[in-house]
Amino acid sequence: MLATALFVVVLLGFAFGSPEPSGPGVPEAIEGVYPPANTQETQFAKMEVDVPVGYAASLWIDFRGNADGSPNWFRIPDSEIRHVEATGVYEWRPGPDKLLEAWIPGNQRLRVTYETTTGLPDSGEYEWNFRVSS
Repeated sequence: MLATALFVVVLLGFAFGSPEPSGPGVPEAIEGVYPPANTQETQFAKMEVDVPVGYAASLWIDFRGNADGSPNWFRIPDSEIRHVEATGVYEWRPGPDKLLEAWIPGNQRLRVTYETTTGLPDSGEYEWNFRVSS
């Protein structure tokens, strides 16, 4: 009876567990991102990245790229980011006196870079896009 109950709990965990944050190609160190890749959001949508405790993250925005199509990355100042150390969540939202007052309508490109602060070295980055409605 106990074995059956354990089996059901494990099965339900797989069935209703957390999905990939944005699909294939997402590094293991990224537990979640918002807005999800390839979704449509408002001009005041937050940017959120969830990394494991023991990792530090930096958030970046591509301001429309350069004329040659290469990205034009700007790092969001740490002073504008809300970081919940106990959960590893980094959150930023546009607003007055921030890097952006509101997202510009159209396609937006985001990037997170991360590295461990304790334990074995691990670092990397992840980029994704979303669209802002006008």
